[in-house]
Amino acid sequence: MAAERSSHALFRGFALVTGIVILVAIGLYVLTDGKINEDPSLPTPETYAAVDRLMENDPVRGARATAGLELYRHRCRLCHHRSGRGGDKFTPSLQKHDAQSAVAMLDIYRSGQKVGPMTVLMTPWAEELSEEEMHNLGEYIEILATVADANPRGEQSEGG
Repeated sequence: MAAERSSHALFRGFALVTGIVILVAIGLYVLTDGKINEDPSLPTPETYAAVDRLMENDPVRGARATAGLELYRHRCRLCHHRSGRGGDKFTPSLQKHDAQSAVAMLDIYRSGQKVGPMTVLMTPWAEELSEEEMHNLGEYIEILATVADANPRGEQSEGG
């Protein structure tokens, strides 16, 4: 009887660990769109290259985009994904915004106007941003749009 309980407990423990491993693997797969070996918190190689090109062509805008990259990585990426494509149901894509429209949206959120179902989440984020940070994010979001435009079928190496 004790051996039977022990084997059931062992099986349940094994099933639990297996389930956790599967859930972690699925989570990594979703975050990286199947490219588990890539760090989902980092921009794609294409995005880095676009920021570097901007830095070469316009160092002021390039510096803003670089600063925006770090803000985006720590504040925006979890909901809008590292490519700016947004979520499947709740968070919109940022890939169609230029710098000016991104800053305008942040201003709207910061003012407290209701934009959509996620306004309640976006307003506090936007309220914390300085004007300079908003412009830096806008510059980086424009980079995400140019990278998306260069890969219209979603062929970015990161996919997410």
